[in-house]
Amino acid sequence: MNENILKSIIKSSSLADKSASSDDWQSINENENFPVVKPNLNEKLSSTFTKLLSYKVSREAYQRYSVRLNVIDTLRDWTRIKGSVGKVLPHQELKKSSDLLLSIMKKYASEEVIESCDDVDNLVQMAEVLLNSTTDRSSMRCFENVIKRIIDLEQTEKSQAFLKYIFHKSDNLKLSSILVESIYTTQKCWLIEKPFNDCFMSCCTDEKQNFEQKLREFDFLFEKISCDPSLFQLLSEQMRSMFVITKYAEKTQNFIKNVLKQIDLHCSKYSKDTLDLYPINLQFCVILLRIKPENHSSDSKSHTVNSLKQIFLKNHDDALVLVSHFPDWLPEYEKFFHIIETPVQKAL
Repeated sequence: MNENILKSIIKSSSLADKSASSDDWQSINENENFPVVKPNLNEKLSSTFTKLLSYKVSREAYQRYSVRLNVIDTLRDWTRIKGSVGKVLPHQELKKSSDLLLSIMKKYASEEVIESCDDVDNLVQMAEVLLNSTTDRSSMRCFENVIKRIIDLEQTEKSQAFLKYIFHKSDNLKLSSILVESIYTTQKCWLIEKPFNDCFMSCCTDEKQNFEQKLREFDFLFEKISCDPSLFQLLSEQMRSMFVITKYAEKTQNFIKNVLKQIDLHCSKYSKDTLDLYPINLQFCVILLRIKPENHSSDSKSHTVNSLKQIFLKNHDDALVLVSHFPDWLPEYEKFFHIIETPVQKAL
């Protein structure tokens, strides 16, 4: 490397010590090449490069940042607990920390504040804290408000898993029936529709799979359905859709029959009748449809078909729900509407 280049680099720094650098250069022979082995020159060159890089933005900016870093280091040093006090762990006792956090949340987590929060995962974290700390009515009320807000927002995997857990633990948590109904009404896709669709597809694709055995996995849900008409009607609507899409296939009929059988078994535990799960305006027809067509007299059979017709004219989905539950009446249903395609097209 040329000696002039080296001199230019060192002199380019306005911070270079001119007297020191001139003395250093006087000791170098004019014909000597770049003296990398000389410690004083290596040190000077390194120092110059460092300063040039440090002041690349500006000398003033470097000074400001240096001051800030020194202040931060000083503050950090001041805030460190020293001596025997360092053994004290403030807010590390679980009970006290939990009480403090719960107190703050109850005081400041008003309905307005909760409604203004749009981050569903943050709300889930808040609900988890309240769930693990709920001891009185005020905290339970706050917990329910958080759940309501979670339901209103777009769901994530975390929030779906949490709502599913809450739904399964709703009896133990003593949540209001309105809140529980809101959960499965707004989240019916993955609480009801998807599980039953997957179950139906699994049984259809695997010939060895038994509907009754497979449906035992849904005992908890059947327990809920047997006690809640709204949930029963949601499931009935789902089965009606399956019934229509598969064009009244025999496998679909068997699946629905086994589902209703499981619900009836759970109702019998509490001495209930599944009739009470149907809408009031359909219960009279359900009573008639429970009797097989061959066991009806000609007059009562005609009356049953006419009742089904009246229901169809008001709401064809309700009529299809009833036929899906009582497929023995499907031939009469087809006769009345002449061809099966007509009601299917109307339903779709």
